[in-house]
Amino acid sequence: MLISTQVVTPAQTQALISLADAKLLLGITGTTYDAALQIAIDTESDVIARMCNRIFAKEKVVEVYRCVGTKRIFLNRWPVQPDDIDSLVDSGTQLASAFPAMASTDYELDSASGMVYRTGGWQGPEIVASYSGGYLLPDEAPPALQQAVALLLRQWYIAYQSRGMRMVVHKDSRVAYFDPAAQAVAMARGGASQNTLDRLLIHFTRLWA
Repeated sequence: MLISTQVVTPAQTQALISLADAKLLLGITGTTYDAALQIAIDTESDVIARMCNRIFAKEKVVEVYRCVGTKRIFLNRWPVQPDDIDSLVDSGTQLASAFPAMASTDYELDSASGMVYRTGGWQGPEIVASYSGGYLLPDEAPPALQQAVALLLRQWYIAYQSRGMRMVVHKDSRVAYFDPAAQAVAMARGGASQNTLDRLLIHFTRLWA
Protein backbone atom coordinates (compact mmCIF):
# COMPACT_ATOMS: atom_id res chain seq x y z
CA MET A 1 0.00 0.00 0.00
CA LEU A 2 1.26 3.48 -0.90
CA ILE A 3 0.15 6.44 1.22
CA SER A 4 0.74 10.15 0.71
CA THR A 5 -0.27 12.69 3.36
CA GLN A 6 -0.98 16.40 3.03
CA VAL A 7 -1.33 18.37 6.26
CA VAL A 8 -4.22 20.84 5.99
CA THR A 9 -4.21 22.17 9.57
CA PRO A 10 -0.94 21.52 11.41
CA ALA A 11 -0.83 21.13 15.18
CA GLN A 12 0.34 24.10 17.24
CA THR A 13 2.69 21.88 19.23
CA GLN A 14 4.18 18.39 19.06
CA ALA A 15 5.20 18.43 22.74
CA LEU A 16 4.06 15.33 24.61
CA ILE A 17 4.23 17.00 28.01
CA SER A 18 3.71 20.54 29.26
CA LEU A 19 6.49 22.62 30.77
CA ALA A 20 4.66 22.75 34.10
CA ASP A 21 4.21 18.97 34.28
CA ALA A 22 7.82 18.35 33.28
CA LYS A 23 9.06 20.66 36.05
CA LEU A 24 6.82 18.91 38.55
CA LEU A 25 8.14 15.46 37.60
CA LEU A 26 11.75 16.65 37.70
CA GLY A 27 11.33 18.55 40.95
CA ILE A 28 12.29 21.87 39.36
CA THR A 29 11.12 25.12 40.93
CA GLY A 30 11.56 28.65 39.64
CA THR A 31 12.11 29.64 36.01
CA THR A 32 15.90 29.29 35.65
CA TYR A 33 15.69 26.19 33.45
CA ASP A 34 12.47 27.03 31.59
CA ALA A 35 13.96 27.94 28.21
CA ALA A 36 16.39 25.02 28.12
CA LEU A 37 13.78 22.59 29.43
CA GLN A 38 11.25 23.61 26.78
CA ILE A 39 13.84 22.92 24.07
CA ALA A 40 14.51 19.53 25.69
CA ILE A 41 10.77 18.75 25.79
CA ASP A 42 10.39 19.55 22.09
CA THR A 43 13.50 17.56 21.20
CA GLU A 44 12.66 14.46 23.23
CA SER A 45 9.05 14.53 22.00
CA ASP A 46 10.39 14.50 18.44
CA VAL A 47 12.75 11.63 19.32
CA ILE A 48 9.84 9.56 20.62
CA ALA A 49 7.70 10.35 17.57
CA ARG A 50 10.52 9.20 15.30
CA MET A 51 11.05 6.05 17.35
CA CYS A 52 7.36 5.24 16.85
CA ASN A 53 7.45 6.44 13.21
CA ARG A 54 4.32 8.56 13.59
CA ILE A 55 2.89 12.00 14.41
CA PHE A 56 1.06 12.10 17.75
CA ALA A 57 -0.41 15.61 17.57
CA LYS A 58 -3.93 15.97 16.21
CA GLU A 59 -3.89 17.45 12.71
CA LYS A 60 -6.32 17.78 9.85
CA VAL A 61 -4.98 15.92 6.83
CA VAL A 62 -5.86 14.60 3.41
CA GLU A 63 -4.41 11.17 2.67
CA VAL A 64 -4.32 9.29 -0.62
CA TYR A 65 -4.08 5.48 -0.60
CA ARG A 66 -2.97 3.50 -3.65
CA CYS A 67 -2.35 -0.21 -4.26
CA VAL A 68 -4.66 -1.11 -1.41
CA GLY A 69 -5.83 -4.58 -2.40
CA THR A 70 -7.52 -5.28 0.96
CA LYS A 71 -10.75 -4.50 2.78
CA ARG A 72 -9.06 -2.17 5.24
CA ILE A 73 -7.01 1.00 5.29
CA PHE A 74 -5.15 2.47 8.25
CA LEU A 75 -5.30 6.22 8.73
CA ASN A 76 -1.85 7.63 9.54
CA ARG A 77 -3.11 9.95 12.28
CA TRP A 78 -4.73 8.08 15.11
CA PRO A 79 -6.76 7.79 17.30
CA VAL A 80 -9.63 8.90 15.07
CA GLN A 81 -13.18 9.55 16.21
CA PRO A 82 -16.14 9.04 13.82
CA ASP A 83 -17.00 12.76 13.78
CA ASP A 84 -13.40 13.56 12.80
CA ILE A 85 -13.75 11.91 9.37
CA ASP A 86 -15.00 14.48 6.86
CA SER A 87 -15.10 12.32 3.74
CA LEU A 88 -13.90 9.16 2.05
CA VAL A 89 -13.61 9.06 -1.73
CA ASP A 90 -13.05 5.73 -3.47
CA SER A 91 -11.98 5.91 -7.14
CA GLY A 92 -13.55 9.36 -7.57
CA THR A 93 -16.85 8.47 -5.90
CA GLN A 94 -17.61 10.13 -2.57
CA LEU A 95 -18.91 7.47 -0.25
CA ALA A 96 -20.23 9.79 2.43
CA SER A 97 -19.84 13.36 3.60
CA ALA A 98 -19.76 12.35 7.25
CA PHE A 99 -18.65 9.05 8.70
CA PRO A 100 -21.57 8.53 11.14
CA ALA A 101 -23.93 8.63 8.15
CA MET A 102 -22.26 5.61 6.53
CA ALA A 103 -24.10 2.30 6.63
CA SER A 104 -22.83 0.36 9.63
CA THR A 105 -23.05 -2.89 7.68
CA ASP A 106 -20.64 -1.57 5.02
CA TYR A 107 -18.07 0.33 7.08
CA GLU A 108 -16.41 -0.09 10.43
CA LEU A 109 -14.02 2.26 12.18
CA ASP A 110 -11.64 1.18 14.92
CA SER A 111 -10.97 4.54 16.57
CA ALA A 112 -7.98 3.40 18.60
CA SER A 113 -5.98 2.15 15.60
CA GLY A 114 -7.44 4.33 12.82
CA MET A 115 -8.51 1.28 10.81
CA VAL A 116 -11.39 1.71 8.39
CA TYR A 117 -12.82 -1.63 7.24
CA ARG A 118 -15.07 -1.89 4.19
CA THR A 119 -17.06 -5.09 3.90
CA GLY A 120 -17.13 -5.13 0.11
CA GLY A 121 -13.49 -4.09 -0.18
CA TRP A 122 -11.95 -0.87 -1.48
CA GLN A 123 -12.27 -0.43 -5.23
CA GLY A 124 -9.34 1.88 -5.87
CA PRO A 125 -7.02 2.45 -7.54
CA GLU A 126 -7.13 5.61 -5.40
CA ILE A 127 -8.83 6.28 -2.06
CA VAL A 128 -8.83 9.78 -0.55
CA ALA A 129 -9.54 10.32 3.15
CA SER A 130 -10.09 13.76 4.65
CA TYR A 131 -10.05 13.67 8.43
CA SER A 132 -8.50 14.85 11.71
CA GLY A 133 -6.64 12.42 13.95
CA GLY A 134 -4.23 12.22 16.85
CA TYR A 135 -4.05 13.72 20.35
CA LEU A 136 -4.61 17.33 21.35
CA LEU A 137 -1.16 17.86 22.84
CA PRO A 138 0.08 18.11 25.43
CA ASP A 139 -3.12 17.72 27.50
CA GLU A 140 -4.43 14.56 25.79
CA ALA A 141 -1.10 12.72 25.67
CA PRO A 142 -1.54 9.29 27.33
CA PRO A 143 0.24 8.95 30.71
CA ALA A 144 2.50 6.25 29.25
CA LEU A 145 3.78 8.65 26.58
CA GLN A 146 4.38 11.32 29.20
CA GLN A 147 6.31 8.78 31.25
CA ALA A 148 8.47 7.99 28.20
CA VAL A 149 9.28 11.68 27.77
CA ALA A 150 10.02 11.97 31.49
CA LEU A 151 12.60 9.17 31.25
CA LEU A 152 14.48 11.06 28.55
CA LEU A 153 14.11 14.41 30.29
CA ARG A 154 15.53 12.97 33.51
CA GLN A 155 18.69 11.96 31.64
CA TRP A 156 18.88 15.40 30.05
CA TYR A 157 18.43 17.18 33.38
CA ILE A 158 21.21 15.21 35.09
CA ALA A 159 23.59 15.99 32.24
CA TYR A 160 22.52 19.64 32.11
CA GLN A 161 23.15 20.15 35.81
CA SER A 162 26.54 18.43 35.69
CA ARG A 163 27.97 20.62 32.93
CA GLY A 164 31.01 22.68 33.98
CA MET A 165 34.61 22.06 35.01
CA ARG A 166 35.83 18.53 34.36
CA MET A 167 39.61 19.00 34.40
CA VAL A 168 42.29 21.37 35.71
CA VAL A 169 45.49 21.63 33.65
CA HIS A 170 48.68 23.39 34.77
CA LYS A 171 51.82 23.01 32.65
CA ASP A 172 52.45 19.25 32.43
CA SER A 173 50.04 18.35 35.22
CA ARG A 174 46.34 17.72 34.94
CA VAL A 175 43.65 16.68 37.40
CA ALA A 176 40.45 15.09 36.10
CA TYR A 177 37.27 15.04 38.18
CA PHE A 178 35.01 12.00 38.30
CA ASP A 179 31.49 13.05 37.44
CA PRO A 180 28.94 10.75 39.14
CA ALA A 181 26.07 12.49 37.38
CA ALA A 182 27.56 11.79 33.96
CA GLN A 183 28.11 8.19 34.98
CA ALA A 184 24.46 7.97 36.02
CA VAL A 185 23.39 9.27 32.61
CA ALA A 186 25.56 6.73 30.81
CA MET A 187 24.10 3.92 32.86
CA ALA A 188 20.55 5.17 32.46
CA ARG A 189 20.82 5.22 28.67
CA GLY A 190 21.10 1.46 28.61
CA GLY A 191 19.75 -1.38 30.67
CA ALA A 192 16.53 -0.93 32.60
CA SER A 193 15.72 2.61 31.39
CA GLN A 194 16.03 1.71 27.72
CA ASN A 195 14.02 -1.46 28.23
CA THR A 196 11.33 0.53 30.03
CA LEU A 197 11.22 3.05 27.19
CA ASP A 198 10.93 0.29 24.59
CA ARG A 199 8.12 -1.39 26.52
CA LEU A 200 6.21 1.88 26.78
CA LEU A 201 6.55 2.88 23.14
CA ILE A 202 5.75 -0.50 21.59
CA HIS A 203 2.08 0.15 22.43
CA PHE A 204 2.10 3.34 20.35
CA THR A 205 3.87 1.90 17.30
CA ARG A 206 1.91 0.40 14.42
CA LEU A 207 3.33 -3.02 13.70
CA TRP A 208 0.90 -3.87 10.92
CA ALA A 209 -0.23 -2.28 7.64
